[in-house]
Amino acid sequence: MATLATCPFCYSVANLSDMMPYKHNNDGVDTAIMGRFGLLAWLLSTCYLTMTITMALAENEPSVDSVCQSAPKACLKQVSVLLKSTPESSRRWLTLKQYQLESLFLLEKFPRLKRESLALLEREPLPPVLEVRAEIYLAKSLIILSEKKSGEAHLHSAIEKLNHLNEVVPNPLRLVDVANLYLYLNEYGKALQFLERLKEQYHQNRDPVFNMELYGNLSHACRNLGKMECFIEYSEETLKWGMIEGNEQQIGVAYKNLGRAYKQVGRFNEAKQAFKSGIEHAITSGDRRLEHKLYLFMAEAQKQSGDHTKSLDYLSKVQQELLMPGHQNRYVQLKGELVR
Repeated sequence: MATLATCPFCYSVANLSDMMPYKHNNDGVDTAIMGRFGLLAWLLSTCYLTMTITMALAENEPSVDSVCQSAPKACLKQVSVLLKSTPESSRRWLTLKQYQLESLFLLEKFPRLKRESLALLEREPLPPVLEVRAEIYLAKSLIILSEKKSGEAHLHSAIEKLNHLNEVVPNPLRLVDVANLYLYLNEYGKALQFLERLKEQYHQNRDPVFNMELYGNLSHACRNLGKMECFIEYSEETLKWGMIEGNEQQIGVAYKNLGRAYKQVGRFNEAKQAFKSGIEHAITSGDRRLEHKLYLFMAEAQKQSGDHTKSLDYLSKVQQELLMPGHQNRYVQLKGELVR
């Protein structure tokens, strides 16, 4: 059974109050006080049920958590099968939907992620954590699919909901989520300041998932602000925590970002080694999009270091249709430069 440090759904399941439906009211202090007592009663009454269902899931499908920990492609396939035999809107079904959305995002299947997120948000009521996660995935998929205005509206809505959740039950991972959304809104300075405060506030937190997310977002903020020194430093920290956490796909992503950091400052040998390791983890996890993105990055690094033969070799491995539009443009440009 997955632990808090290995499961994409873990921090939402760990805080059972996150599963309460939203209730908006203007009834004043008395209602707020009763709401707090109601929250406590709800937590106590559902604790045993949650533990029972979680244990049953682990016993009946012992591999679903471990698969979703390390291989999003296999996770997506297994979850699709399990969803067909699971009662809709049950706690187990909601957990599987969380795995599904996470895998779709990691595999960059953004059109399907948009459809699944929209369909999920049309259900009422949803547990607050799943509602906000679905809205975040919807927002990100919209922005990536060039529906920027609608995506940004959902990002602002998600930030408001995350802050509301954190007022009820504080959770550092949700704070990292807020910073991540600032990055999607191109508010890089605000995100970096926010994340640096979190780093100081939670410097004794040893949870690998939290630290991997924290340092991963810090590295992205530094990269977008042109701060190469902290881009490298935080990318190395992300990889360190990723290795502890053990998600093969995320380790591949961490190697990719570290390689980009090295490549950007001209440390090509280190960049190529990072990309090579990233390719191995991408293949292990079954993430073909990541694998072929890394072939492209490796080809660029080989060319920049003066080895055009190896650059062509890696470029020949790339399946262009697996790249996002921006990377497809880089592929075409590099191919034009190499085959003149």
